[in-house]
Amino acid sequence: LSYTFERGGIHFVVVYSKYNESLNDPAQPLTENALRFVRVSLSKLRDGAPAIIATHLCYDAMTNRDALIDALGDANVLAILGGHYHKAKVDRHRGHSFIQLPSPAPGSPNDFTVIRIDSSRILAIPFDYQQKQWSGNPRTRLELHFQQKELAPAQ
Repeated sequence: LSYTFERGGIHFVVVYSKYNESLNDPAQPLTENALRFVRVSLSKLRDGAPAIIATHLCYDAMTNRDALIDALGDANVLAILGGHYHKAKVDRHRGHSFIQLPSPAPGSPNDFTVIRIDSSRILAIPFDYQQKQWSGNPRTRLELHFQQKELAPAQ
């Protein structure tokens, strides 16, 4: 259920981590299998190749986020995407950006996050589809600039 793909010079690592309903707690760790998949996937990249990690658990729900950061090693991870709590939020932890993505679940906020990546930045902004407006809340927005060489195609 975990997989990788490349698009626009970025390596995406989509991680499945079994959610344990028996814990009766929405905050859970990523499994060791998920962390191993991240480590192995990123170890296959050329030095400096940009990557984005996506997982169901968001920053607030991930009880072992330090283990995930450790699994990234020296990889050039531009952002970590998560969901789970159905609201837009951006966090920084140990130098990494976590973008929490909302969903249109019943009782959830009425927005989705648009992410644009170009050769020098990532821009993530929630859009409220009922109010038809972009979020002005800085805690839900990310604008991250980086050097253009980070998205250079493999030679």
